[in-house]
Amino acid sequence: MEISSGNDIELYLIIPVACAAIVLSFLGVASVKVIEGLTLAILVLIAIALLKGRKLSQEISTSLSARTPGSSAREFFWKKHDVEKVKVQILAARTEVWLWGTTLSMHVSELRPTIEEAIGRGVTIRVLLVPSAPVDALSMAAWRAGHLNTEELEHELSTNLAKLRRTAQKFEKKEGAGRLEVRTLNYLAPYVMYGYDPFESSGLLEVRLSGIRVRHAERASFTLRADTDTEWYSNFAQQMKVAWEHALIEAGEPVGSSGRQDTTDGRLPL
Repeated sequence: MEISSGNDIELYLIIPVACAAIVLSFLGVASVKVIEGLTLAILVLIAIALLKGRKLSQEISTSLSARTPGSSAREFFWKKHDVEKVKVQILAARTEVWLWGTTLSMHVSELRPTIEEAIGRGVTIRVLLVPSAPVDALSMAAWRAGHLNTEELEHELSTNLAKLRRTAQKFEKKEGAGRLEVRTLNYLAPYVMYGYDPFESSGLLEVRLSGIRVRHAERASFTLRADTDTEWYSNFAQQMKVAWEHALIEAGEPVGSSGRQDTTDGRLPL
């Protein structure tokens, strides 16, 4: 592979040239000048290899010296939230997609066609939002956002829940299709979390942190992978699972499913 790509080719040339010099010298079929020429060629190849190694060492040293303690956060967090990327991840999921947010007011309408396409292919979509009543979590979300009052946020939530219920009903009796399950929980999570096949070995979590009066475009986000971030991945995936188990069923699940059926306040138990 390295030879075909041209990497360190001088190292691979040293061996046959050195072998040729030894054989020719041993058999005595080459003149002294030829042997000297081959020896010189070997020395040149060694010099080239040493110079390349020195340059690579300097580049690594420069890179490591630039990695100050303050740069680790920049390597871990990112700001840009690419909805197109979310669509790709939803369609790439094999079994489940989990979407956990407050109202998902910026995403439900835009993601709805993608959600329906994934459900049509047999994928289960689980959406967890806050309830419109009681308004504890909703009021805190409005205060945290700083630009919405509770009534406006409640209207957005009701609209999104209605859209999601219609989508859930659309696939209720379709053979071979997945399903859309919607639940609400009177708990304001400190993040929005999207999970793609979250409880499989290939699972992926995208977490977007919330903040007080922080613009959507400025919110810190990070990605966790089940195969490489095992401990912290399990930590966040388990939080999502616990929240879902204590949430109120809104749509897409028959009565008797695992989840709250009542309309009490829906707070997580302390």
